[in-house]
Amino acid sequence: RLTDDQLLGLSVSSPDVLEETIPFALENGFDMLLLDGSHGLGTPWAELSGEPDLTILRDAVTILRRLRREEEIDLVFFGGVRSGTDTAKLIAMGSTAVILGVILGLAVGGEINANHEMQFAADRSDAERAEAVANILTASAQEASMMARCTGKTNLHNIEPEDLRAITLATAEATGVPLTGTV
Repeated sequence: RLTDDQLLGLSVSSPDVLEETIPFALENGFDMLLLDGSHGLGTPWAELSGEPDLTILRDAVTILRRLRREEEIDLVFFGGVRSGTDTAKLIAMGSTAVILGVILGLAVGGEINANHEMQFAADRSDAERAEAVANILTASAQEASMMARCTGKTNLHNIEPEDLRAITLATAEATGVPLTGTV
């Protein structure tokens, strides 16, 4: 850390290394793990390369629970978060925070081309782009808050996996969320 208030974190792009990464981060006093569900963090618009991999969050939470150290490190999820509803679901699964990527790019006037890349036109001012970011963040926060209230919770961070239900077997397996109609 360069300063006392600097966050210290690790980025993890594969569930396969979580068994080594999580104990290392805990032993060395890291504040957070950035869980890359896109498997392409660091590449331009990685979220556009495919569906997000939710197993990295599921597995990280499972490991932390097994170690009985779940509250000791923040989990931040990146990869395909498009709305407040997505945010609420990821928080329920155990994420502390999420990163909005493509949705912010679209909000500031980006367009996705045929090669699945984001391009920006010069038809918006910096003030208009800043207002668009503020609007999408406000809308996403309000939507996530609404999802919490739909589960009977007053705080988004009180949502739990038990408040969710998966509607397909594949989703249930990837997330660890129970399939609708099962216990």
